[in-house]
Amino acid sequence: MSELLANENIDRLAWDRVVESSPHPYPYCFSWYLDAFLPGWSGFVEPGYGMVLPLPVRKKYGVRYAANIPFVRWFSLSATVGVSSGEISHFYRSCLDSLPSNIALVDLVFTQPPAASGFRVTEMRRQELDLSAGYGALRDGYSSDCRRNIRLASRERADIVYEDDPSEAIELFKKEKGSSLCAVKGDHYRLLEAFMRNMIDAGRGRLSTVRGSDGNLIYGLFTLHTGGRITLLFTATSSESRSRRTGYLLIDSLIREMSGTGMVLDFAGSSIPGVAKYNRAFGAYERPLYRVYRNTLPAVIRWMK
Repeated sequence: MSELLANENIDRLAWDRVVESSPHPYPYCFSWYLDAFLPGWSGFVEPGYGMVLPLPVRKKYGVRYAANIPFVRWFSLSATVGVSSGEISHFYRSCLDSLPSNIALVDLVFTQPPAASGFRVTEMRRQELDLSAGYGALRDGYSSDCRRNIRLASRERADIVYEDDPSEAIELFKKEKGSSLCAVKGDHYRLLEAFMRNMIDAGRGRLSTVRGSDGNLIYGLFTLHTGGRITLLFTATSSESRSRRTGYLLIDSLIREMSGTGMVLDFAGSSIPGVAKYNRAFGAYERPLYRVYRNTLPAVIRWMK
């Protein structure tokens, strides 16, 4: 059985223990991540916190809805060690079946395929790389184009520096991509900057940067380290870094550093063909995601949307 708990009734220590016990847990499922980006989130809990599943319910124009937002890419059911696959499937189905009827719009992405009816399901893709092998073996898994781009990037001077202040990287991102990302608003950037600062201070996050000859930032990569998983959470690029292929150099450097650790490098997923191809060039393999959608909004509001 699943119980939907309001935010103030969730035992965060118990919740995070369940998430942490999952193999290579996703950062988006921890209470501290949800608190940072989705204040007031709810969650399905099995009695005793054997299994948990986040539910981000919000309200707009008087309408309650549940949806992912920028920088919270997907959710996953977390379970303690020893819970059977059958119990997980049953709990997952009960969560979806018991979604409150007053949630008029559901648009969520999960790592597990839904077993409940009444939803439109679209399969999506994400990419990740197991870093258990040594660097040589991992590099052998790169595509020939990837190895060539790393060689070309190595000819340029690229000093990788770890910085504590993410504001410049976020401004670069907004300048280069902000206008094309209608879903990313000012509030999202403010939440992101505060989160990055907190994670850097806590030793869970790292901002790797490269500057041009004039001292201006040309590339920034923020990685989040949680429970055996390294997530490429945020990347800011410039025309100069793209022409210099700086991204290839930084990701190769990260793989070299973390090779043999048994961690998983999470490229944070993409079904966009060009981005997915770039991720796979480093030997990353495909994993499925499932977008679960249900719209019971009144017809007039659907038309306005």
